[in-house]
Amino acid sequence: MTDADKDFQQLSDAITIRRLELLDAVAQKLSMSDVARDFNIRQPAVSQQINSLEAALGTKLLIRRGRTMELTESGRRAALLARRLIALHYEGLAEIQNVALAGNQILRLGCSAPQTGLRILKHYQDIYPGARVSLVMANTETLLKKLAAFEVDTVVTGLQTPMAEFHCHLLFEQDLLAMVPADHPLAGQDEIRLEQMIEETLILREKGSYTRALLSEALSRANLEPKVSFEVATREATAEAVVQGFGVSCVLSREQPHDPRLAIRPIATSEKPGKEYLISNHALIDIPPLRDLFALDAIRTPDIWSNDD
Repeated sequence: MTDADKDFQQLSDAITIRRLELLDAVAQKLSMSDVARDFNIRQPAVSQQINSLEAALGTKLLIRRGRTMELTESGRRAALLARRLIALHYEGLAEIQNVALAGNQILRLGCSAPQTGLRILKHYQDIYPGARVSLVMANTETLLKKLAAFEVDTVVTGLQTPMAEFHCHLLFEQDLLAMVPADHPLAGQDEIRLEQMIEETLILREKGSYTRALLSEALSRANLEPKVSFEVATREATAEAVVQGFGVSCVLSREQPHDPRLAIRPIATSEKPGKEYLISNHALIDIPPLRDLFALDAIRTPDIWSNDD
């Protein structure tokens, strides 16, 4: 170890999170006694920790004038950096804790369609009997927020494009289909055009839904805008609203309901297919149980989904 390395090691040993927290508190309060009371320690201990920081940095951080004090220019800069380092420290600890929990607790999977999520969990439990799992249902926007907050370990949902902040594994593609009442005039057609759909009341899924995002993109590409729209919160409620005659809607091919009261038809445009991904945080991808989940044939082999229509 060189002399420079030794000096850096000594500096690193001296700048502890505890000392940075005390510096941050002193910078805000400008009172050793107040900080001592907040940290439940004696005032000389606060002074000693600040003195140790000053010695390690080789500069004065505070100027004491009787019972008052103020930060030096170096002190102000050090206090700002201290606050940033404290935040990064605790964010890192929280992420490490989440990694550990993900390896020891149940596999928490979120999905926007139960068909795909439950099938993945069944494959997982077939390979790992007794494995504990849980399923969270929500729309795409809510699922991604839960994933970012480590409230679920992985999610299965549609994305228009993969997201760089997550590990995104493509499972399969599916088509956007028109959904109309079985006795509607459009039900007699082999396919339905978007221009015909917007002449009807168009039933939309809630904001944050992938199905709604695909439909909105298709309408935008065709320079079309629905004349009247009606928003419904779930795919089940959407299907029932169509049955009850509120209007027409869309559904993804792997999520279409098997209801004789409904007619499901292709949309007569060159649509981009919807894409379903298994998504996780990069930090968890090599940690059990996610490592085991992503190793499943059901995940690694796209052909396994070909007979799931």
